[in-house]
Amino acid sequence: MTGRGAWVAGWLSLGVPALIAAQGAVSGRLHMLEKSDKPSKDLANAVVYLEPKTAPKKAFAPMHASIGMHGREFTPHVTVVTTGSTVRFENQDPFRHNAFSNSDMGSFDFGLADRGTSSQQVLKEPGVYPVFCDIHAKMAAYVVVVPTRWFTLAGVDGEFAIDSVPAGQYVLHAWHERGGETRQDLTVPAAGLSSLVVQLDARGFRKVAHKNKLGEDYYSSGGEQY
Repeated sequence: MTGRGAWVAGWLSLGVPALIAAQGAVSGRLHMLEKSDKPSKDLANAVVYLEPKTAPKKAFAPMHASIGMHGREFTPHVTVVTTGSTVRFENQDPFRHNAFSNSDMGSFDFGLADRGTSSQQVLKEPGVYPVFCDIHAKMAAYVVVVPTRWFTLAGVDGEFAIDSVPAGQYVLHAWHERGGETRQDLTVPAAGLSSLVVQLDARGFRKVAHKNKLGEDYYSSGGEQY
């Protein structure tokens, strides 16, 4: 396993005690309806996670994640962490950047950052945190904070798999920046579940330019203040 799937699997294997309950994998494929039935080109940015209906005996651990600002982009575009995790933003470009979020769950603004400098934020509340740069209007990223350790990002083909899920009652959440969020109740048996089909709908999505940190339009048509 390589890429983000390996990163998630590696994190899940760290510091998680062996569970007595039987565990299996929950896997399937995510589809997203598009205008004119066009294929989805960004399914790898879809987040899938399982929220237990009963609180687990062992709490999940907070994480440390990094988001780079490089080539006038946030990388990765979508980051998933557990509640209480720390997310670090590092400027890797030879010019200044900014990272801010006006999320209702907790806003932050790191001001202007020179090359090689970084700032970090603890995200305590679950939800989706849109992150923008106050200088470059085209820069956008999303940090998805989830109240569970059973999560993953879909593959480019929409396939997903969450390993080592104890048998029990869950709510499956799927989220995409264009397709919104869907939820469905799941009963996971000891052997796990496979061949699940999850569908999102992006047909009503309309791209709208975001505002700067003051809630105003960016100053220039090129989207850069300076």
